Amino acid sequence: MKNHLLIMTAAAIAFYAIAVNAQTTAAADTTADYSGVIMRIDPGNSVVIKVSDKEISIPTDSKTVILIDGKEGRAINLAKNMPVTVRTINGTAVRIVATTPLRPVE
Repeated sequence: MKNHLLIMTAAAIAFYAIAVNAQTTAAADTTADYSGVIMRIDPGNSVVIKVSDKEISIPTDSKTVILIDGKEGRAINLAKNMPVTVRTINGTAVRIVATTPLRPVE
């Protein structure tokens, strides 16, 4: 009976430690937003944007959400010179919001 109680106590402590570690890891995530213009796209791998005369390569993955003109899109629908805002968590794009540039009136 004592052994059973010791095993249950050890298991409870282990689960608590895992939960605390998960919360600490989540709290350590860093978020950043970048606004600029798309320079290049490597679908499924990265997007390169120009921000204040600097080109920044931002990794993407299968979870990256892409919105173009307010509608869900895909990386292949992104194009050079599109104004864009990219939200990253720990350096990887989680959301890309792009707009189609207006064409000049002729």
